[in-house]
Amino acid sequence: MQVIEIRPLRLVLYVLVLAAAAANGQNKKRITEKDYALWSTLASPAISGNGNWASYHLQYESGKDTLFLKAKKGKRAYAYAAGRNESFNTEKGFACLKNDTLILRNLKSANERIVAGVSEYAFSGNGKYVMMLKGKEGNAILEVNDMQGKTVYSLANVYSWHASADRNALLCSLKNGDQFKVMLIGLGNLISGKTIAASPDGLFANLTFSKDGSAFAFSQHTAAENRLWFYDGAMPAKVFSPSGREDFPKDLSIAAQVYDRLYISDDHSKVFFYMAEPKKQANPGDAIVEIWNTADRRIYPKVKRFGDGTLGNKLAFWQPQSGRFIQLTDKQFPNGSVLPGQYYAVLYDRFRYEPQFEAFGPRDLWLVDLETGSKKLVAEKLGGGNRDIALSPGGKYITYAKDANWWVYDIATETHVNITKDLGMPVCDTDNDQPDKPDLYGNPGWTENDKSVLVYDKFDVWEISPNGKTSRRLTRGREQRIRFRIEPLDETQKFSTDGIDYSNGIFDLKKGLVLQAHNHYTSYNGYFRSDEKAGEKPLVWEHSRIDNFMPSASGNAFAYMSERFDSAPKLAVGNYGTIKTTTVVQSNPQQKDYYWGTARQISYAVNGKKLSGVLFYPADYKPGIKYPMVVHIYQQQLRYIHDYENPSMHIRDGFNVTNLVNAGYFVLYPDIVYEAGKTGQSATDCVLAAVDEVVSQGAVDPKKIALQGHSFGGYQTYYILTHTNRFACGVAGSGWTDLLSLYLSVSKNYQDTEYFRMEHDQIRMGKTLFEDPARYLENSPVVYADKLETPLLSWTGEKDGQISALQSIEFHLALRRLQKPSTLLVYTGQDHSLELKESRYDLNRKMLEWFGHYLKGEKAPDWLRNVE
Repeated sequence: MQVIEIRPLRLVLYVLVLAAAAANGQNKKRITEKDYALWSTLASPAISGNGNWASYHLQYESGKDTLFLKAKKGKRAYAYAAGRNESFNTEKGFACLKNDTLILRNLKSANERIVAGVSEYAFSGNGKYVMMLKGKEGNAILEVNDMQGKTVYSLANVYSWHASADRNALLCSLKNGDQFKVMLIGLGNLISGKTIAASPDGLFANLTFSKDGSAFAFSQHTAAENRLWFYDGAMPAKVFSPSGREDFPKDLSIAAQVYDRLYISDDHSKVFFYMAEPKKQANPGDAIVEIWNTADRRIYPKVKRFGDGTLGNKLAFWQPQSGRFIQLTDKQFPNGSVLPGQYYAVLYDRFRYEPQFEAFGPRDLWLVDLETGSKKLVAEKLGGGNRDIALSPGGKYITYAKDANWWVYDIATETHVNITKDLGMPVCDTDNDQPDKPDLYGNPGWTENDKSVLVYDKFDVWEISPNGKTSRRLTRGREQRIRFRIEPLDETQKFSTDGIDYSNGIFDLKKGLVLQAHNHYTSYNGYFRSDEKAGEKPLVWEHSRIDNFMPSASGNAFAYMSERFDSAPKLAVGNYGTIKTTTVVQSNPQQKDYYWGTARQISYAVNGKKLSGVLFYPADYKPGIKYPMVVHIYQQQLRYIHDYENPSMHIRDGFNVTNLVNAGYFVLYPDIVYEAGKTGQSATDCVLAAVDEVVSQGAVDPKKIALQGHSFGGYQTYYILTHTNRFACGVAGSGWTDLLSLYLSVSKNYQDTEYFRMEHDQIRMGKTLFEDPARYLENSPVVYADKLETPLLSWTGEKDGQISALQSIEFHLALRRLQKPSTLLVYTGQDHSLELKESRYDLNRKMLEWFGHYLKGEKAPDWLRNVE
């Protein structure tokens, strides 16, 4: 035992500290329902160009939303009730909209300017101007003001506008007299305006800049057809009209909806666009009969709701200088992407191998040379996931996932290389316990000029040459058990999903990387700065949840959000040079006046495997008292150890950990691992082991423990309660109960079969119903309804599209036939999670009353009178 010597003066100070702590505890109070309205959610943070200012929203359940602007240093702060669409003009200014009023704040002088009647606005990239759209579409006025508030340019009768990537130029669609026009407005030291297209035939839309901002494309909707226009400085503009062209499909038209964006190639030689299929005419026979065939590529309900997969918009391109037109995707190859550089495209059919029973069907990949039109098969039966195939930013390579490895296809040499087979580390998720092909950890992108590709293993980032001959580990996470992942700092480092070019990010390793960091074993999180010489150095590393990383536009500063279960979310700003952070705002400061719970990580073992969980302690916890406990189950939940949860009576699944700890309950989140075909028993073993560990610590009354879960957690609750009498009561929300009827049903949300979810996803059967019907019966809680002795409250949404309400009703009717007491709540018109405010309140209230009655001995509420 360590002996601490306390001298007289120190003794006085020590006593004073203890007295102050006791007084502080005495001044705290318990949260009541009327206090919940004080809590807000910190949302939508942003920082100025150098990180000297930050903006954020505080959102309340009442619907009130206040936007705040606050200086990093000093006390300057401004509040804008119902403010929205906020943005910074470097370090010079700030703006936001409130209803139809634009509020402009000069960050240097603190002067504020109000402009009424504004629907949209933007700052120019050079910081010299603010552009505002006033009025309604067609009659709107585009007004350009300098930063002193002087109008330096205006344009009437504007329908739409679009800014270049650098925001130093605008394209505007308008009508002047009987002429529809497109105006190009330059926002340099002087404002310039130029008409680049004019026609009486119809409105211009889909205004598009090339990447370098010097070429432009747009569509035109006329009474007879949709057209394309292209302008690159040469007069007149080029026009593509489908009418009279023999090469343009007669049954298709240029797609000209707002979301049907155009894309100009880097060399300005091509304009990519989509063509729309004609609307399908209703089949009169559908009114009296639906014809389902087992050989159909997709089941009838899916086609009925989402259409035939071959009838989506088709990708094509037009070469304005030569007039050449080429259709890329068609009914044989309905899906495709263009490689960066726009010399090649890849085509495939997502439904080529239907009917099949995986989450995503395999696909054959074809490469098209856009110059010659030649097409060749590159690979067969590749994975169907969205990130299983990616294009290198330089357009030289295609990366794809196959056989739990990353492969690279070299377009020039027409060779395939498995680049990770000799890495010495698996690049697929070896911890995944679902009976399916493991996902790969990821492929964030390439270094400049496609020199090397970056991939992840469980902990680290690797750099590998495209031919697979050289590789090196860029991080040292494995030694520290820290998982490093690259944090994209700008658009070039992100996976491109603009609808035409699906390519990976580009990284300059000489400039270093910012890395997300997570230690699963200690629950530490943060961000690190990494460079080739110094390795990884922490920017922030805390026993907290750390996320929402925001680099400043200058690249000198950054911001992030931090929270713990017992500490409300805060926004902090830091500097790369000093690695010193400043808290800009700590949300919910009123929490200090109330008792609050704490969260601790626990460990336990199941079949020799060490698992973790989270144990939340009651607010105002006092050692020596036996408390009741609620066990909340799903799958892996340690990740939620730091999540701060506002007290609320409007949670969509009725469960709020903060409400429970403040009502005097322990709450346990156990991690669960599964054995294929034994999902229910696996959950039972893990949950009971975690409960045993907590009970052994002496603070929980073993006779006052409840089990609760929703969705997959609801399924597990049904199963566990039919296999053990360990719990005093349970709540199962929207869970599966009958795997046989489920297996042969159609999902309402997806209008598809449930085979995959049963065999390979959460239910983890690993075999078909017909290969092993016994395991489906063994894992169906309804089969064991006669074994249920624990008081059970079930609930579901009447129109649940994720898990049919019939699953909950089946179990309830089984209990009715067995003459076992039980209550089922069916929320009228509600889905898998409750959306109606009144429904959410009712469920939250009833769950608290249920736990209060069975765990605390409180009087049964009236709605339980027929059960008692």
